Amino acid sequence: MWVVYTRSDDRFPCQACYDLNTRTSRATCRICFGTGRKVTLERWMACYTNTLRGTQTRDAPLNLLGWTPENEPLVLTKSANIPVIGDRFFLVEWDRAKTKIPGQARPIRILEALNVAWVEPLLAKGEVIYYTSHCDRVTENIRDYEQSLYDTAVITTRR
Repeated sequence: MWVVYTRSDDRFPCQACYDLNTRTSRATCRICFGTGRKVTLERWMACYTNTLRGTQTRDAPLNLLGWTPENEPLVLTKSANIPVIGDRFFLVEWDRAKTKIPGQARPIRILEALNVAWVEPLLAKGEVIYYTSHCDRVTENIRDYEQSLYDTAVITTRR
């Protein structure tokens, strides 16, 4: 599926909401999407799932009470697209058909917003095949971001 990825630039704080005195940002900022940094938007082809179950058995890690890795959202991306901790994925509905998304398609509705918690590369023969982004669900009101995503004219496409 095509997703919107927000790439944060830590060198530049958000001009609209970042407070230098308290070092905080507004969670519902429509410019930086709650990251507190300058962001660029990219379209990525990705695979979204909430579990990676294989036929192999593995040890279950000890977790906090009430949390299991099976409920963790995962986003798998190609090796050319390297996610960074703290950036966001937006699973969106587009205004055009899937085949026309790389062109001028715009996101019209956010289905789910995810924050990258940590990234794990999958290696085969010393080469990265794809990246698995272990994500947390964004808890603030994601409806605040929908109009900003739609109004953004430039979304770079990365396959």
